[in-house]
Amino acid sequence: MASVDIETGRIERLFNPRTDGWAEHFCVEDGQIVPLTPIGRVTEYLLQFNQPQSVQERRWLIEAGR
Repeated sequence: MASVDIETGRIERLFNPRTDGWAEHFCVEDGQIVPLTPIGRVTEYLLQFNQPQSVQERRWLIEAGR
């Protein structure tokens, strides 16, 4: 699958956890998943990783050391 990168307007494939390294495409900052590449951007946008409830849950997990 693929989607349009909102920054470049180009079609980019989605992140594939079976073949892609997570740290190459994403990092976590204050509970938010930050995309680092066009693949990360289209995946984060399409799957809406940073909904407020999800960000808050990640913050709690980080605080708990998980």
